Amino acid sequence: MTRKQKLLIALVLMVLAGCMSRVYKHQAPPDEALVVPAVEAPASITGEVSVRSRTGAMVKGSDSTIYLVPATAYSTEWFDHYVVKGDGIDGKDPRSFASARAALVDGDGHFEFQSIPAGAYYLVCNVHVERRGLRMGRLTFRLRSIETIEAYAAINAAPEQKVEVLVTRPPV
Repeated sequence: MTRKQKLLIALVLMVLAGCMSRVYKHQAPPDEALVVPAVEAPASITGEVSVRSRTGAMVKGSDSTIYLVPATAYSTEWFDHYVVKGDGIDGKDPRSFASARAALVDGDGHFEFQSIPAGAYYLVCNVHVERRGLRMGRLTFRLRSIETIEAYAAINAAPEQKVEVLVTRPPV
């Protein structure tokens, strides 16, 4: 085998290794104590979802669904590996997010959660951005594709506090 062939095989193997998704095995057990949290001095969370697309344009998370997930050992592990690092997760327990809430993001990118128990939370929202066609001179090729950008934030809400937050995709 020639040196060029060996380099080509090494290059192909590196590309294939990079294409394989990482899978993380969940370690923390689901915390079922937060399935029905008590609301004694409710807080509220309002904010805006906004992300930067690949083209550099700022896009509001209009008409998306945003999720509010209480921070537990289980959800923190999920957030760190699945949301922030982009790892796949093996061993998800469907009971683990029973206390999560969902809200619709309006056309201007705003959302609101009311009567939230005080505590730490993760906010996660998938923003779908339609990509424009490819333009070459007078011709425009309409390749319909959608870019999905996962926006997120971690917050703490004190009793009776109104928290305002920008949910976005932080630079890596």
